[in-house]
This record gives sequence, structure tokens and C-alpha cells, in this order.
Amino acid sequence: MLHDERTEDSGETSIPGSTPEELLIDEHRIANAYIEALKHASLDDENLPPEVLERLQYPRAPPKMDDPDTIMSLRLYLSSPNISVECYNAICEAVCFRHPEDSLLSFDQVKKKLAEITGVVSLPVDMCPKSCHAYTGPIFGPLTKCYYCGEPRYDPLVLEATGGKVKRPRQVFHTMPLGPQLQAQRGTPEGATDMLYLQETTKSIFVELKQKKKIEVYKDALYGTKYCDAVKNGQISEDDPVLVLSVDGVQLYRDKKSDCWIYIWILLNLSPQKRYKKRYILPGGIIPGKPKNFDSYLYVGLHHLSALQREGLPMWDALKKKVIDTNPYLALATADGPGLAMLDGTVGHTGALGCRVHCAVVGRHRPGAPCYYPAHLKPHDYNVSGCDHDSIDVSRPLPPRSIEEYENKLAFVLASANQTQFELRRKQTGIAKPTIFSGILHRAKITDLFPLDIMHALNLNIPELHHRLMRGTMDCIAPDSKDAWAEWAVFMDNDRWEAHG
Repeated sequence: MLHDERTEDSGETSIPGSTPEELLIDEHRIANAYIEALKHASLDDENLPPEVLERLQYPRAPPKMDDPDTIMSLRLYLSSPNISVECYNAICEAVCFRHPEDSLLSFDQVKKKLAEITGVVSLPVDMCPKSCHAYTGPIFGPLTKCYYCGEPRYDPLVLEATGGKVKRPRQVFHTMPLGPQLQAQRGTPEGATDMLYLQETTKSIFVELKQKKKIEVYKDALYGTKYCDAVKNGQISEDDPVLVLSVDGVQLYRDKKSDCWIYIWILLNLSPQKRYKKRYILPGGIIPGKPKNFDSYLYVGLHHLSALQREGLPMWDALKKKVIDTNPYLALATADGPGLAMLDGTVGHTGALGCRVHCAVVGRHRPGAPCYYPAHLKPHDYNVSGCDHDSIDVSRPLPPRSIEEYENKLAFVLASANQTQFELRRKQTGIAKPTIFSGILHRAKITDLFPLDIMHALNLNIPELHHRLMRGTMDCIAPDSKDAWAEWAVFMDNDRWEAHG
């Protein structure tokens, strides 16, 4: 078994005072249990189908797609989204009636063949029907009712009818393990060629650094110092998959808030022209409803990643025509403001210390209002205690926290003796709990793992704020008056607004 230990210069240590018996806050105890379980993850502990586990551990060249019956079966199966068993079987019967010499695959066979080709396999896991948590990990896994709301895990009518012999979960969520998908990506000549982008770009970066002593044009995330340092330190080898995990809520209906959460994997080994397109995105998990404990859902996918890192991920390389050894590296974990708080264990963007890269900028709030804003300039006639500091010079950006400072502050929060002290220390540090990603060993440092979210800021948030400012539709709180906004709310007049299109 291959164990990937942190390199000496990673600067990370185990969390002081983090053993379960020392943690007094329930949220901390649960988070730490997941972290410790990830550190000992094994593929043998996962409910992978036997054929999937065998391909993970003993990969071989993908099957040749030259059998007409197999191709016909796949085309029939993919011809209609969510095709039912009955519909598929009826079509196959009609085809075989006209062409009795054909031998089409059964519904189960075609699904297994598709999973073998694409690497996309779904693992259903029990969850609370109210989305509170998934039944995973050492604390939630053995429970028969929800830890938070008390809802039964299994259908009580089925339990009663079978004398407790049949345990049918009331709801499940689905995780698509990463390993088989990575193997499928490199298993074809086209996919293996696409994966060469990272290797070739990395070489060109180091040639440029050697010749010019600097990077003149930053074209991609690979040009960043953190990635280059990880390569120089031996954390990333040329064949290793380099991953980005991304999480977001999904609004499936126009007039309904997010009722589904998903996470995906993005391969930095692919060029920017390809890696963000739908056909190259690797699905990670689909979670009905908004989770109360997101770690419990993310755990399944991260457990699989950790097991791959500990045991190694062999792949059939279609270009080299041989099996190669790889070790997936987690470079980034991304989300919007609310989503990131579920990933990194911080207070979120509305907290007093809400910066997602752990800088020391303290937010400001209106008198009597709990929501903080990262306002650099101090408002006129503003004297709210705790956030009435002087204006911040944006031309001299504050450095982000070091990993040592983060760990010291985390230990300070974890040492809270009671809920009141915890809430005070949470406000003082901006840290609510340890992040589950601490259990993933082959990754970027925690303080480098969660990047800035420029997409929402530049494409959604700032344009919306400018629109509301110029239209004069922003909330106006006394003693302020919209009559004083005419100088900058230039489109408050509807006629002028319509005249500009």
C-alpha cells in the first residue's frame, strides 16, 4: 500500500488538541471524525462493484468498439434520456424480430458496458430525507435515525412488514467515484493526448523561468507559484492527475430556490480550451436539497480520492500502451461565498473575518445589523464598535495568512471550553471548524487550497451593484434619502434609463 506523506516543507502538522475526547463542541467532534477517517481510507472499505474495483487495481486496455451488436445496444440505450427498462426491452424485441441474427445486450449489460467505457459509476448512499446529513463516516454511518431531526433512516412500513429484515432507505444520494473516470480519460489515444497538456506546459514554464528568470504572460493556473513549487518539491509527477473540485447549488426550477447541490472534478491536465467544457467535466456527486452537514455527503468522494492517493491509481496509457502509476493531486477546491464556508470551515463571506484567503481585513456592519461587509473605506460619521478601524489602503494589499497562523488560530478555536467561548473565538478568528480537506494528504496547503472567486465578483456581483447604484434601487436607510443620490444614481429617472436602451 502506497502512503503519500506530507513533504517536509508543506508546513502542515496535525491539529493540536484535536483528539475526539478533547473536543467539546459537537461540530468539531464530527468534523474531526471525518478527517481522521479520510487519513485511513482504503478502497476495500468502499461498496464498489467487484468489476469496478478490479479495473481500478488491475487496469487493462479498454475494450475495442468493433462489435456491431454492442454498438447498436449502446446507441439504443443513449437514444432517449432516462430510457426505462421496459422501453429499452421493447425496442430490442422489435429490432430482433426484424433481424433475428442480432444479439443485443440486456439492459443491465448495456449499463455495465457504458460504465466500463466512460468510467462513470454511481454509488447510492443513504441520507436523511430532509437532507440533514448522509449516513457516512464513523459517527453518522451506524445511525438508524437522523442525528439532527430524528427522522427514521429506513422505511418504517417495509421494516414492519418484513419483521425488520428488509432495510429500505427512505432517500439516497449518488456519488460518482473519480478513479474509473480518470482511467477512462487516459485509456483512449485522444484522451491520453489531451492529458499531455500539463506535462508539456510545465516543461515550457520551467524553460522560460530558466531563460528569462520570470513568467512574462500568465496563461493558466499552471503558471502560478504554488503549482510550480509543488512540481519542484516532487509533490506532482508528470503523469499525476491534477484536480480541481468545484461545488455549487443548482436551481432546477425558475421560482424555487436551490433544491440540489452538485460537485464536479476539473482536470488541470487538460488545456483551458477543453477542461471547462461539459464533455470533459467529471461528475462527483448529486445531493438532493440543501445539506445541513455537507461534510457527510462530500466524504464519499473524498474517501475515494484519499484511498487512491494512499494505494496509488494505476492507469492504462493508450499512447504508451502500458500501465502507468499515478497519484491524484488536489490543487484547488472552489465554490461561491456560501458554498465555500461549507468546504473550508470558515464563517463565510458575511462574517467579521470573512476573507476566503484568510487575510486580516475586518468587515464592517450597520448599527444593529449582524451582516458584515468587507468595506475598505470607513464611512463618514461611522462609530460602530469593533469595526470602526481606519480606511484600508488598497494599494498595499495585506498578505494572506501563513499555514502556521491558520493552524494556531484553528487550535485556539478547537480549545473552546463551551459554546459561548467558541462563538467568541469564531468571531475573533473567522474559523468555525477544521475543514474536511485536512484529511486529504496529497494536496495544496489549506491556506492555498481555496482560491478567490473572480467569476461571481466580476460577472455577477459587481455589475449588479453598479446597476442598483445607478438606478437608485439599493436599500435606503434613514437618515439617508434618495433625494441626495441624484449625483451618482443617474438612471433613477425611467425615461433616461429607457433612452439608453
